Amino acid sequence: MQFTLVFPALAQFGGENPATHIVTYRRAPNGAWVPETKINFRYDTNDSLISNENMSWDSDKLLWKAYLRVEYLRDEKGRLNERSGYNWMGDSLEWVMRTYEKITRNDAGYPLTRLDVLYGPGTEPQSFILSNLSEWTYDAQNRISTHVRSFEHVRLDPTRNRTEYTYDAENRIKEQYFSSWDFYFQQWQLIQRQERVYSDTSQTVWVFLPDGSGWKPGGYYRTSQDPNGRPFRSISESDVPTGQDNYWVYRYDFEGDSSMEKILYRRFNDTAPWTPVKRELLTRIPEGSNFRWFSTDCTWDTSLLQLDDKWLCRSFWYVTDAAGRLVSSQEEQEFVQNGERVSYLSPVSYTTYDLYCDGLIKNTFQGESLRTDYAYRYPSGCAAFEGALQVYPNPGTGMITLEGVLLEAGDINLEVLDLAGRRITFLPLFRSAYAQVDVSSLVPGMYYLVLNQGKKRLSATFMKN
Repeated sequence: MQFTLVFPALAQFGGENPATHIVTYRRAPNGAWVPETKINFRYDTNDSLISNENMSWDSDKLLWKAYLRVEYLRDEKGRLNERSGYNWMGDSLEWVMRTYEKITRNDAGYPLTRLDVLYGPGTEPQSFILSNLSEWTYDAQNRISTHVRSFEHVRLDPTRNRTEYTYDAENRIKEQYFSSWDFYFQQWQLIQRQERVYSDTSQTVWVFLPDGSGWKPGGYYRTSQDPNGRPFRSISESDVPTGQDNYWVYRYDFEGDSSMEKILYRRFNDTAPWTPVKRELLTRIPEGSNFRWFSTDCTWDTSLLQLDDKWLCRSFWYVTDAAGRLVSSQEEQEFVQNGERVSYLSPVSYTTYDLYCDGLIKNTFQGESLRTDYAYRYPSGCAAFEGALQVYPNPGTGMITLEGVLLEAGDINLEVLDLAGRRITFLPLFRSAYAQVDVSSLVPGMYYLVLNQGKKRLSATFMKN
């Protein structure tokens, strides 16, 4: 897992500002910058994205050629209803649909269904490769009652899974029942039950597995919290013979503010020793009028028998100004060569910023061999762009829904920050910009929720009741 830094000063803008185009250049052997890719964006009068078109540069004909187009349909509140992706077919000279997404909602705006379809190489819409369908039901308080996920693939057997929720008097998740659809007997089969127990300093999830007419213990997951509501120790133990136990240890604020360390230990049975697996570290250190952020992701290498410290790391340094704007960054990687640890240090990017109106940002990203230029379209009156990330219900207590549009390829993760910019938790969302997140373990208060995907960030404030 790799840290993606989010600077609190940027969170107030509600995400990145809408761009009219993004152009990427590669440095040629003669040192000149040569255009490579371009993305054009179109917006409606409410500054909501309605289409983007990806193009590649034809160096022989010296022109841009479009190869991908995405169109968005939204409701009157700017929420996404449909998204269609098209590929340009050079042989038939036509746009052919490749992806399709559709969301339906109830009167309160909560999603009822979400359909994702990937079509095959043919031109007929029926030639799909895979489809994912999610369906939700809600109780009278708009809390999720059931969530059903159906998956179909042309080369795999279909699957259908259901999660049912119950809540306690404080609107926190009490129980979850997990079922799988039996296509032969045409009925649901219970496969797991989880029960959550809360205290002032911890949350425990007990796992139970079906055993004839009852349930047998299957393990547990417990997270202990410090007075600020941040996890400082987590453990998960499995009662399944083939399972594994995990143990996380956290530290905070040991090098100034906004520092956090997380180490994962693992064992495969009750008698085995705990072995370190991963280490993550984030610190922020004052440097004159700027701040230097240090982020590292390490793995434990047991083959380094001659070294006391067996961590092999990939580290990043980010320098920001007092307002949180990126000034420069560099990367360091450690690896083993001839039995010895070797470090390689290289600059990653240098970024310059110009400020407009109420702090809207125009930047130029430049690396050693790659450069990306952004041109921004400013909303009327130079107001900050809002609505990049939607959160509901807000305020919330248990399950909340996050929805946003992320345009870059790559895995998505969610960061929860307190108002001081300190990271509370980190969650991978596995390439989906639409997710349900359980916030019942957070202490009541205001938080920043930030979705990250590559250089793209969407953020919003959230109130936990």
